[in-house]
Amino acid sequence: MNNRTIPNSLSDFKRYLIEQDRSERTVQAYLSDLSKFVAWFEQVNGQPFDPPTLTAIDAREYRAHLIDMKAAPATINRLLATLRSFGESTVQAGYWVANPINAIRGVDEQPHAPKWL
Repeated sequence: MNNRTIPNSLSDFKRYLIEQDRSERTVQAYLSDLSKFVAWFEQVNGQPFDPPTLTAIDAREYRAHLIDMKAAPATINRLLATLRSFGESTVQAGYWVANPINAIRGVDEQPHAPKWL
């Protein structure tokens, strides 16, 4: 581990998103999504969330949890996009060489049926 600052709070992640020129709406959505993940992580693991220890296994288990909860595929994919972005923020901070969340595939979305008059 190097001496760079690791984004370990919502304010650090928010700063990263703003630096990436994300819209205010996207920033708020990603912060909300990350808060949901952190709550799930802490409930499942019985310990505080420590961002540097986030693994692909955590993201895979979270995806499985969301599927079990019958979340919409678009919602699951957005939540995974949030985790990928969070992972990228830790890469940029110099903690990881590669983002482990990038290995997690999204959920296939069903095409909408055509709308007829």
